[in-house]
Amino acid sequence: MKFKIIQGKGLEATIEKTEHKPTEFKVKDVKNHCDAVEKTIKELSAKIKLEEAMVGNIERNHKELKDIKEEIIQACYLLIKSKLAILPAQEKLDELRKSMKEYKEEIDLLEEQTGIKIWETKK
Repeated sequence: MKFKIIQGKGLEATIEKTEHKPTEFKVKDVKNHCDAVEKTIKELSAKIKLEEAMVGNIERNHKELKDIKEEIIQACYLLIKSKLAILPAQEKLDELRKSMKEYKEEIDLLEEQTGIKIWETKK
């Protein structure tokens, strides 16, 4: 692969990269991308250290948890994940059912007043 400056200088330069198919890019875009990747690497590294510290703290303060089999930990995780998903889903379901009830009341009036049938068989 070969690189060639097409125009500009420094970070403002536009480069052509030739490999199989020529591609143009700006040096500043490459730098910005690399900066963003480096930032993400730092953030993820910090997050991992924080989570590891939390695990260590929990295991130190709750020694009985350290000996729990991985299979039980996974089952607990799935249970908690599912329980946490139920409430927002139920709230959304209730909201949609209420909306449909209101729609059906309006549709009944529309059908009664216009003779236009929305559904052949009411749902």
